[in-house]
Amino acid sequence: MRKQVLDELFKEQFLDDASYQTLLNKLRPADKTAWLSHRLLAAGVAFILAGFVCFVAANWQEMGLLLRLSLPLIGLVLCGAGAYYKKLDSWLGQSFAFGAAVMIGAFLAVFGQIYQTGAFLYELFGLWALLLLPLCCLTRNKWMYLFTLYVATVYWASFQGGILTDGFWWAALGVYFTAWALVEFLPACKNWGEGFKCFIWMPLSVYATVWGGFSVEKVLNFPNAGYYLAALVLAGFFLCYARHKKDAALFAWNALALTGLVCAYLVQWLEFRMLGLLVYCLLFIASGLMSYRFWFSAREEIK
Repeated sequence: MRKQVLDELFKEQFLDDASYQTLLNKLRPADKTAWLSHRLLAAGVAFILAGFVCFVAANWQEMGLLLRLSLPLIGLVLCGAGAYYKKLDSWLGQSFAFGAAVMIGAFLAVFGQIYQTGAFLYELFGLWALLLLPLCCLTRNKWMYLFTLYVATVYWASFQGGILTDGFWWAALGVYFTAWALVEFLPACKNWGEGFKCFIWMPLSVYATVWGGFSVEKVLNFPNAGYYLAALVLAGFFLCYARHKKDAALFAWNALALTGLVCAYLVQWLEFRMLGLLVYCLLFIASGLMSYRFWFSAREEIK
């Protein structure tokens, strides 16, 4: 998207004043310093939280019982206090809320390791997902909802015994399709933005592709054939949907996924000999060129 395109759409009255200003601000933020500051804040919070978790994990053996329990609790209290004083309608307040969400999980992990409360991974993620629900209601942040969805998905995968199980396959498809449909069609979610949808459909597409890849060796044997064929159908469905929506990112990703699944099937005969490598390279090059042509044609249609 370019400013010239927006100006033309506005001139032809395809956009009203409010829509034009909103899109223009996304394209060229009025306050670039604030725009950059917000994104650096998000990146900084993510690095700090990742550093905290890695610090506890790396120094676990040297830390005493009191220190193990107190560190995540202190972090939780500080993040809660920061969210309260900075208010949840500010970027900083929301960042503190995300810190509290991670500290909850860190404390549950530490508590479970010390007292061996069953020591099942799904118990940790199940309780964590439940404790995140009040935070979702308080923050009303789309990324907090998504984070909770991811945690709940890991819970279900662990409860089923892993991601490569029949139960998790159908649950994952159901959960992510439902989440995608809500964001796509629910009026209240329309302002969440096109970019947000990527974080819903991409895990679904990745999971379907990986499952299909693992099933490809026995693709002719039931029930493995079902998973592989389902992966092909899903990739093809999203490819067609992306073509309809003129979504170049969604199109390119699923073109890549479809090519990977086809190559995984061809490995049975071509293996990794020179001929096979040449065929795989040509298929991926064709996939990339097709995605580029789609992106270019979509831009021309918008103009």
